[in-house]
Amino acid sequence: MDFTNIEIQYIYLELLKSEKEIEEILNHPSKFPSKIIESLSIKIAHNYWKKDLDYSTANDLISNLFGYYLTNENFFKNYTFPEVSWKIFNAFDTGEYHHKGDDKEVDPVEKYTNAEIENILKKTEIIK
Repeated sequence: MDFTNIEIQYIYLELLKSEKEIEEILNHPSKFPSKIIESLSIKIAHNYWKKDLDYSTANDLISNLFGYYLTNENFFKNYTFPEVSWKIFNAFDTGEYHHKGDDKEVDPVEKYTNAEIENILKKTEIIK
């Protein structure tokens, strides 16, 4: 599913519904890009895990988030892409293709993405 930039921004705002969270991000501008990227990444993964987002939508959102980071010279030069966000990006990326050694019937999303998203959410204590 392809989204316009406005639709993507709206989805990100919906994911950041918590006023406390937004206030915390805005009150700590030195952490802003990394913190918001981390928060959005985790929310994308969690909403995918809860089946509130399908794979295609979640993959598009995390890919757009990473693309925004890479193409924004200020963010790229001055801030890191958070480790957990990178892991989530890679988890969705592994679902995009069949892996060497897997039978054609193997669903890479089921085998790789879902397992890795579960591991990440457990490590971040979002799920048990």
